[in-house]
Amino acid sequence: MKQQLQEFIQEHNLLHPGELVIVGYSGGTDSTCLMHLLVDCGYQVIAAHLNHSQRSEADEQESQCENFAKSIGADFVSGKADVPAIAKQLGIGIEEAGREARYEFFQQLHLRFHAPVATAHTFDDSIETVFLNLARGTGLRGLTGIPIRRDYVIRPLLFARRAETKRYCEQHELWTLEDTFNFDERFARVRARQHLIPAFESLHPQSVENLKRFMEIATEENTLLNAISIQSLRNCETPSHKELDFLVSDVEVRFDNSKLVHIP
Repeated sequence: MKQQLQEFIQEHNLLHPGELVIVGYSGGTDSTCLMHLLVDCGYQVIAAHLNHSQRSEADEQESQCENFAKSIGADFVSGKADVPAIAKQLGIGIEEAGREARYEFFQQLHLRFHAPVATAHTFDDSIETVFLNLARGTGLRGLTGIPIRRDYVIRPLLFARRAETKRYCEQHELWTLEDTFNFDERFARVRARQHLIPAFESLHPQSVENLKRFMEIATEENTLLNAISIQSLRNCETPSHKELDFLVSDVEVRFDNSKLVHIP
C-alpha cells in the first residue's frame, strides 16, 4: 500500500518529498492509515484533530489520539467545535455541521502552517458521494466523485478501498478509534455505505471498477465542457467605455450574446 500511495502522490503531484503536510486525523482506520503511511514515506506530518463536542468521552479520545500520533512520529494539534450548536445556528444537519467545522479548522491550520491539508477519503467515500448526488439530483459534475485536489486540500487515499485501510491498520497493529456515528443509519451516507454499495457490488463482478472508469470519464468530460464554456465566454467579452467603469472593472464584466457559439 505504501508504494501505491507514493505512486498516486507522484502521478497527481500532490506532495513533494519530505514536505510538511497536515492530516485530518479522527482516530478512525482511514485517517490512521493515511497518517502512518505518510510518516513512513518520510513526510513531516501534523495530525489535526477536531473535537466535535458530541460525546462525553470526546476529551479522553482526543488525548488518546494525541498519544498515538506522537508515538509514530507525527506532531499533533487540536481544536474544539460545538457541532450541535453550529447545526442549530445554521439550520443544518449534524453531519453537514461537522463538515463545516472541520474545513474551517483545516483552513485555519493551512494559513498557520502554510501547508496542504490531506484528508483520508477513500474510493468508498467517492462512491457514496456519487450515489447521494444521484439521489438528490445532480448534473455531470456530481458524477465525478470526490476531487483528488481542491485548493489546499488533497486526498491521497482516493485510490484505496475502506477495507484496505482497515486491513493495513490490523497488519501493522495500529491503535484506532471507532466512531459510532459511522453506523448510525439516521445519516444518508451511512445507509448508502451499509446497504446501497453492497447491493451495487452484487450486481456485477466488475461493478466498482466499471463505476470508477465512468467517474474518470465524467471528470474528463466535465473538465472539457468547462474549458469550452470559459473560452466561449472570453470570446464574447466586450469592453465598455463609460467614464466610471474603473470603479467596477474588478467585479463586473459585459458580454455580447451575438458572439456566442451556438451548437445545433
